Amino acid sequence: MFKKIISFLCLTLIFTSLINNKSISAEENETYRIYFYNSEKWNTVYYYTWVKTPQGDKEIGSPWPGALANKEEDSDWWYIDVDLEIGTHVIFNSNNQRPQAKDLEISKKDTTYVGIVYDQETALLIEYDSKEEVEKAVSELVPIDPNTRTKIWFYNSVGWAKVYIYAYAGTFDSEPTGVYPGTLAKRDGKTHWYYYDVHTALPVHIIFNDGSDENKAEVFVTKGVYVTINNETFMSKEEAEATIDEVKPIPEEPDDEKPIEIENRFEETTLEIEYVYKNPNDEIITIIMYVITAISALLAFIQLGVLINYKRKLKETEL
Repeated sequence: MFKKIISFLCLTLIFTSLINNKSISAEENETYRIYFYNSEKWNTVYYYTWVKTPQGDKEIGSPWPGALANKEEDSDWWYIDVDLEIGTHVIFNSNNQRPQAKDLEISKKDTTYVGIVYDQETALLIEYDSKEEVEKAVSELVPIDPNTRTKIWFYNSVGWAKVYIYAYAGTFDSEPTGVYPGTLAKRDGKTHWYYYDVHTALPVHIIFNDGSDENKAEVFVTKGVYVTINNETFMSKEEAEATIDEVKPIPEEPDDEKPIEIENRFEETTLEIEYVYKNPNDEIITIIMYVITAISALLAFIQLGVLINYKRKLKETEL
């Protein structure tokens, strides 16, 4: 009897374990729909999924830029159906066409609506409960005054040969420094500080870079305009410099980019000029003289002919 009870308990534990495993598997495979509002009018929308692990971030699914999202007809809405097995985070993008949407952690909602909008402190992909709320948030964004200027500074402690600044604001409709990598920043004398007057007001998203997509410092500037390579902003140069342990030298400009220095030297020199006068009418006079000579010769020849003919007739008359 005791053996039967033990066997019954074992079977019960095994059955319970199988049920729990199936429940966990079903929960992990549950599908969630995420709608993305393409307010930037990208031609195509991709989604890139990844997951956080103890060893670091791990790519799940298609490599960058990810898989193509599904588009709703006659609207700016795109959607994807995901489960936690393909990743816990998603990045919407347009295949390297800047800017990309910020990283979104997949929430366990049946349906999530997201759009690229700003609050006053962060530049994140914001979640909403309906399409109407997303569209309303995007439409209420305040346009950037094009006459406003903000000077942004970068501490080039890494010793980049050139420093570019790329800026965008609002819903990325405004790119005051042009397309990525942006515009060359100006160096403040011989220091490691570079600056640029951006045609926008705060807050603004800034990416300092060396002209490539590998080396960059990316910040969302709300107050402090002094930026370091550590993706941090500060209210003063001194605060920013205090956080940097090593400052590398900045390479000298290549010879072909250095300004040419011209030595201004003056030496006294005697210049001798031989001038030959030539009347432009001389050739015309010469031609006229030739014509007169020819005519005179012709007249003399005619006169000689007339004289010979006269003498011939005179002899005939005497005979």
